[in-house]
Amino acid sequence: MARELGLNTCEAMAQAFLDNRKTQTRRLIKPQPNWEERNGLKAAGWSWRTKKVQLNSCTAEFLSKEIGKESRYRVGDHLYAKETWAADRQYDSVPPRAIPVGINIWFPDHLGWKRDKHMGRVRTGRFMPKKFARIWREVTGVRVERVQDISIIDARAEGIAEYKDGDHEYANRTSIENFAMLWDRLHPKPGERWGDNPWVLALVLEPIEKHEH
Repeated sequence: MARELGLNTCEAMAQAFLDNRKTQTRRLIKPQPNWEERNGLKAAGWSWRTKKVQLNSCTAEFLSKEIGKESRYRVGDHLYAKETWAADRQYDSVPPRAIPVGINIWFPDHLGWKRDKHMGRVRTGRFMPKKFARIWREVTGVRVERVQDISIIDARAEGIAEYKDGDHEYANRTSIENFAMLWDRLHPKPGERWGDNPWVLALVLEPIEKHEH
């Protein structure tokens, strides 16, 4: 039976999923492999059979094979997008897990978050229960790479658009440049930013029908 895991998703990328523009996602590897440690990758927190291998002598193929065994996301997993959401206002004081299915659930693309008399408080996607998920994807490929290794084709597969409108924040930039801007917004910590070029898991995703819970 496939594992079912949550995938934290910002509003822009949730919309890219809904528009079928997003077929890949990159997730930061934690902890980052550290070639300065005495025992190489073993000391970074990974369970390695080759305990003394050094990262600077490794190939991307080796990392994909070895980290793939230990990574949070693997081929065959079913992922559901954890989005910003809201429930009926009568449940504002109820924890997410206790909110029943079958009630109205709002997402950012619904009426542009226009509030009505039934909509409750906006909640972070971090605590969105699986039972309310509307976006499901199956992992069909996993590889390890540096974030800056992304190609134009892969950046577009991430759901990143290019804009010609000079007034748009992302106008007159390539998909890679726009992806880099988004990456830094989501990963502002030192060592995780685009300029730090961290190791990431690049996941290839295919739509699957929404699960009923």
